[in-house]
Amino acid sequence: YDKRNGTKLWQHEVSSSETPWVAGNTVYILSSDYKLMAMNITDGDIIWVSNVQKYKDRKDRKGLLTWSGPIMAGGRLILTATNGRIVEYNPENGAETTKWDLNEDIRTAPIVANGTIYFLSEDGSLLAYR
Repeated sequence: YDKRNGTKLWQHEVSSSETPWVAGNTVYILSSDYKLMAMNITDGDIIWVSNVQKYKDRKDRKGLLTWSGPIMAGGRLILTATNGRIVEYNPENGAETTKWDLNEDIRTAPIVANGTIYFLSEDGSLLAYR
């Protein structure tokens, strides 16, 4: 919306249970259909779209994952999954850059504060990384 007069500037139909992340002139969204996307905040143009892993077992297509995020930390977009997987993406092009495992089920997006990223596991453990 134009903040001067309230006129709608652009619109996209995207289903998501996650909060979008805004950084600079880009809005990042994790859609319900397992797509991470970047859109220009000014005109709504889609900059890139990346597929996110849908199943724990890709080959047999079993074990549907639930993802949280994205958040921006250290210049990377970060998603967390219910299997403890953390995936980092390049915010410029959507390329997957790093994967790592916490060995804890994560159901909420991490939080970043004072140079530390915090993860809350399903069993209530708070994990902090610098």
